Order: sequence, then C-alpha cells, then structure tokens
Amino acid sequence: MDSSSSIPTPQPEELHLDELRPRVTISVSRATAAHLEGWLTEKRLTAAHEAAHCAVACLTEPKLGVTAVSITGHHSGWTETDEDDDRKPAMQSERQLWSSMLVTLAGWAMEHTLLGQVTTGSERDLKRATQIALQRCAAGMVPDEVFISMDAFSYDETPRFLIDRVGRSVVRQMTDARAEVTDLVAARREPILRLAETIFTARRLSDGALRDALLEAGFEPLRTDE
Repeated sequence: MDSSSSIPTPQPEELHLDELRPRVTISVSRATAAHLEGWLTEKRLTAAHEAAHCAVACLTEPKLGVTAVSITGHHSGWTETDEDDDRKPAMQSERQLWSSMLVTLAGWAMEHTLLGQVTTGSERDLKRATQIALQRCAAGMVPDEVFISMDAFSYDETPRFLIDRVGRSVVRQMTDARAEVTDLVAARREPILRLAETIFTARRLSDGALRDALLEAGFEPLRTDE
C-alpha cells in the first residue's frame, strides 16, 4: 500500500486561522500567486512612473508645483501639477515649456531606467510632450530655427517645407528632452523609488501629505499654497 495515499491533499485555495494568535494566513495556488506577484509588480512600476513625474517637477527650473499623485486599480496613475488647473499662466516662457516637457517625459525615463524598455503607459505622456514641442515651434521658441506662422499664408494647406522643418525640430527637441530627463532620473533613482513606495502604500497623496513625502525622499517641492 502506498503510504502517501493517506496524506490529505491540501486545497489550492485554503484559509487557515490560528486561534491562538490574531493572524490569518492564506495559501493560494501557484497560478494565483503568480497573478498577485504580477499585480504588485505593475502597481509598483506605476508608482515609480508617477514618482518620477513628481521628482522631476521638483528638479526642473522653474519648478512645477505638484498638487496630487495617485495610482488606481486599473494599473494606471495620474500626477497633477499647477499647470492642470486655473493657476496655469496665460503666457509661458521658453524655459517653462521645456520644464513641462521634462516633467511629462519623466515617467517614460523611469521605465527606461528600471526596465531598459517602456510600457504603453507612456503613450499619453509622449503625445503630450510632442504637443509641447509643437507649441514651442509655433511660438518661435526653438533656438537657431525660424518658423513662419501658418496665419501668414492665404491658403489652407500647410507648405511641405514647413511640415518638414517643424517635424525635424520636434524630433530634435524630443531627443534632447529624453536625454536630459533620463540623466535626471538615473542620477536620483533611489530617492525616486523611496517616493514610489510611499505612493504605492498611500495610493493617493495630495497637499501637505504629498509635500511631506517629497521632502522625506529628498526633493524640494514648489509651494503652491502661497
């Protein structure tokens, strides 16, 4: 007789309650454990992505005021700055727009620094950064490049040479911005990860709690309540 046949087979999902101590342990199937590990990994990556936005907002000059950061149950997050509300200035300088590009690309840079590649979570940020680059072109802010306003033409179709020129400028701006923000993020990887753990635990930080978390991680935030 096979003695192993008398050993009860544990259920894949089983809840054990130790009545002597106020502790509950859960044993789960290997597939469930892998799912939970993946969930935690995605959540932490999302937190690191958003933490990078917050950190670079404190590191650029001029700084952007960070007002809130959150991660949701759908493996996505959101970082709010003072540009996202009515306090956004009607006119922005060349440097302010460049800072906005760096902050927008910070999550992309953090993913690249951690993984050596990026996720589709950076798609929205890349689109916004491209829009900022186009705005800088339209305002004539790109050094050593002269752009003619579309309003100077009496017909609707944009001249091909302008499309090509603006396209080349956007590529240059994006290349330079990604290089600069990657250096910023790589040099401060550990403090950003500390901030990410705080975001991961809290799920949402705003106002004083966010300012305290930034200071604790070693970043000097811009005060937006003055």
